[in-house]
Amino acid sequence: MYPTIVAILPRVAKKDTIVAGLHIPKGTVVGTQNYTIHRSERAFHDPDNFLPERWLDDKNVDARKEAFVPFSVGPRRCIGMKSLAQMELSKLIAAFFLRFNATIDPSMRPEEMRIFDSFNAGPAGRRLLIRLKEKHSEAEAPATITIQH
Repeated sequence: MYPTIVAILPRVAKKDTIVAGLHIPKGTVVGTQNYTIHRSERAFHDPDNFLPERWLDDKNVDARKEAFVPFSVGPRRCIGMKSLAQMELSKLIAAFFLRFNATIDPSMRPEEMRIFDSFNAGPAGRRLLIRLKEKHSEAEAPATITIQH
């Protein structure tokens, strides 16, 4: 639930409207971050914790579909979202979790996992340590991914 893009992509309200009880006049520049949307407690139980099984739950399916927008929405969304990107990511993630159990390495501190706010996001600690363990093996091998800002 850590989006790769955290910058607000502004839009202009085309008409007067009400969002969450707040009046938005026509012409107002509005925007939100995927990080905020992806932490909707209405859509995601315990949104700040890594719970991959949340996607298997039949409850809140509609709310999750509405709140999970990693490639944006509408006519300006990522051009490959519906076809190439989503298909490739779903296959990659399924294959990965069929083979591995993944956990955040215990040496990672919460302050290292804060998002570094730029157009493309990464952890503020500039690294992410993940422990991979093959599901049918006793061997555990740490993998280090270094993210440069």
